[in-house]
Amino acid sequence: MSLRSTLVGWLMPARIRRLVRLNDLITGYWVTQAIYVAAKLGIADELRAGVKRAEDVALAVGADADALYRVMRALASVGILREFDAQKFALTDVGRQLESARPGSLRNWAIDNGEDWHWRSWGQLLHGVRTGKSAMERATGARFFDYLERDAEAASVFDAAMADLATIDNVSLVSGYPFARASTVVDVGGGSGALIASVLKTYPRLQGVLFDQPAVAHRARQRIVEASLDERCRVVEGDFFSAVPAGGDLYVLKQVVHDWDDARAVALLTNCAAAMSARARLLVIEIVVPDGPGPSIAKLTDLEMLVMTGGRERTADQYAMLLQRAGLRALKQHATRTPFTIIECRTDQSDNRPKKALGPR
Repeated sequence: MSLRSTLVGWLMPARIRRLVRLNDLITGYWVTQAIYVAAKLGIADELRAGVKRAEDVALAVGADADALYRVMRALASVGILREFDAQKFALTDVGRQLESARPGSLRNWAIDNGEDWHWRSWGQLLHGVRTGKSAMERATGARFFDYLERDAEAASVFDAAMADLATIDNVSLVSGYPFARASTVVDVGGGSGALIASVLKTYPRLQGVLFDQPAVAHRARQRIVEASLDERCRVVEGDFFSAVPAGGDLYVLKQVVHDWDDARAVALLTNCAAAMSARARLLVIEIVVPDGPGPSIAKLTDLEMLVMTGGRERTADQYAMLLQRAGLRALKQHATRTPFTIIECRTDQSDNRPKKALGPR
């Protein structure tokens, strides 16, 4: 923002400032879509080497020169790009996080949020609020995970977006809990395998199990092999609403419980408890909604759950209630350097239950 714009803002009557602020919030989705276009077309990669004319960028990415210039000009106005004379642009430090190969890149997350199926689902938020049902199901005719199972491209976009977010989060999460105490870690609903791979790379003596649905497990198996961890990590296919593999002394649920309503969450946690020995521990890793009226990212990601999955973010008390209903109890909450909290749990039941053997690799 220029000095002139700052001064104008200071001199603006308070009522007008409030209207400007509200307008910025109302039209925030305009910025979301402009960032999506830049991410999808790879604009940041084209500007990685330095200043370029919008026309040259358009030629490189296959876009209309005038239309792309207007998008780039808009992105410069919100701090993603820097604009110079003669329709030339460069990346800002914020904009560099859209480069595909940059550590901590959010390019895939930006693409995920702008894709048609995600975008249309948010357009049905009113339906979700009125009915309490999944907005995505209204928009696409399918619940979230069913949609990903039938649309390979959407699943690929989602996996890449989750990997973007996990790149930063997992470093902190792995350092936020003493995983070295365990011998076998079972990542329940482990998705593409980003977390279990990070844990196993950090702790070379650990064995790992990634458990997820067949289509997801297939993609995870590729990641495990590419990370040269296939000798230490089994990829087991199954449905965690039916059963969870036994044999682990540490179970992990990262951003899984929040995908489901209370009844399904309790069923999932109950199956984890059934698989656990008396000495085993379960880590529920979620963004916990804080008490009180203050700002929190959890209050916005909660709406994402309402729209996309029909699940919800929860307070610490709400998680304690779910755990109790599932025969588990929280031992400790571990803070991390991310929005996530690690809730360490153990089973309250005796250890005389039959265990299911780990499935084939």
